[in-house]
Amino acid sequence: MIFSLKKNLIPCAAIAVLILYGYFFARSVTREDFPGENDYRLSNKHLEEKNYQAALESIDRAVSKSPGLPPLLLTRGIILMFLGLPEESRTSLDSAIALKSDFAEAYANRGILHDRAGRYKEALNDYRMALGLNPKLAEGPGRLWRFIRNVQDKQITIRDRAAYIENEMKKPAAERKLKYEPEDRKQRMHQPGKLF
Repeated sequence: MIFSLKKNLIPCAAIAVLILYGYFFARSVTREDFPGENDYRLSNKHLEEKNYQAALESIDRAVSKSPGLPPLLLTRGIILMFLGLPEESRTSLDSAIALKSDFAEAYANRGILHDRAGRYKEALNDYRMALGLNPKLAEGPGRLWRFIRNVQDKQITIRDRAAYIENEMKKPAAERKLKYEPEDRKQRMHQPGKLF
């Protein structure tokens, strides 16, 4: 009798442990720290895959659930920039900055948006503001980031671009070369590190 109890107890205990583990794992995967977090994470996944339309749909769901979160509006602005919708992108980035005036990543991305639109003075102002708020943005992506994403070349940072614009703006208007498409496109968008 005791022998058969041990024989049945071990499998039952193992099953109970697996059920508990499964429950807590499922709970951790679906738990959100803020409404729309799962949609936000999904939008970032789509953004990395360059599936911009799906990324926009996901971030719009997240924003509808938590409209006052600046990182969501920043991500939305980045996606809209990739979709070629500069005015909508600027509206999202402006909203993120209005909600969080020290949001360096939003200034950096708005600077990139201005830069691509040929509004170099506004771009320079936003780059300076971003660097003043968070000097680490000047470092650009590190080796690990480039390795994981298989990016061979070091990307242009906002500090590099701000210095270039400053130097070009000192020249007479006819001699300025502010737009250099192949290099400008290497600029990396800036995502928020921690949401809170």
